[in-house]
Amino acid sequence: MSRDKNARQVKKPKPDPNTYYGSTLEAKDSKKDIYGMWRGHLIAAWGKYCSYCEIPMGTGLQVEHKDPKSKSNDPYASTDWTNMLLACPSCNRTKSDHPNQNERLTDFLWPDQDVKFSPDPTESAFQYTRVNKAATLTQVDASGQFSTTNLANQDIVIVSAGSVDSAKATRTIGMLNLNAGYDATTGTMSYYTTATDRRIKHRTKAWDYALRATTRLHTVYQEFPDDDDADQMMRTAIERQVISTAISAGFWSVWVTVFYQEVNANRLTLVANDTIRTLIKRLFITGISFLDLRFLGTDTARIGVAKMGDI
Repeated sequence: MSRDKNARQVKKPKPDPNTYYGSTLEAKDSKKDIYGMWRGHLIAAWGKYCSYCEIPMGTGLQVEHKDPKSKSNDPYASTDWTNMLLACPSCNRTKSDHPNQNERLTDFLWPDQDVKFSPDPTESAFQYTRVNKAATLTQVDASGQFSTTNLANQDIVIVSAGSVDSAKATRTIGMLNLNAGYDATTGTMSYYTTATDRRIKHRTKAWDYALRATTRLHTVYQEFPDDDDADQMMRTAIERQVISTAISAGFWSVWVTVFYQEVNANRLTLVANDTIRTLIKRLFITGISFLDLRFLGTDTARIGVAKMGDI
């Protein structure tokens, strides 16, 4: 994909190796300073979203090491720029020390290297599906006793492996426990009042936001389909609202999935000379400079784990 001359460029910094890779690296404050610096550069490249699950985060984003610094044979693994990603606390905690000594980095898919997403499961390593499942709620009373209550069936959005690199995708989903709380064997979603993992909950909310956005777009596109200034102004106004909602909701792969789904089902009718690809590019890539996310050292624009070239 050609580089947009108006896009914000992010270049890999070149720290002084004597400063960042010397003996002072062992000092706790030195490591903290390095991670703080890298965190800023990673946010500039990714936005304030988890590199793995795409949940939006503020101050809670953590610098995460693909190759765990505690088990890596590389003495510089803890401060190697190419070994760092951003992670929400849930993804960072569940990934923990994986890949372990019995696993290889190449056993998994990494969003800065080889993850490919497409709403078409025949072309994607990952797919997102909304399902309606039985649910339970487990509560803890003041005495520490647990009680479980059956809930009405819940709509949830789960991640599963597509047909591309499906074995690696399955291992990656398991390593990050992206469907935490969902038991695929019983088809049951379990909620806990003490749980802090909200990835499925927020992923499902993002699906709802995206679905409502396509409904609003469809209505406006039908009522204002012409190329005159007045109609274009109305379409631009609603698209800016969609962009604002998407920034807040995150989960770009979910948004792309919903948009493709609704266009294919003819529930989102585009204006003349527009396509689903040009719409997605306009909304999520060139629509706002903050969403023009580029991996360092590449000309590749991505939406979360989705490369525009793959879409």
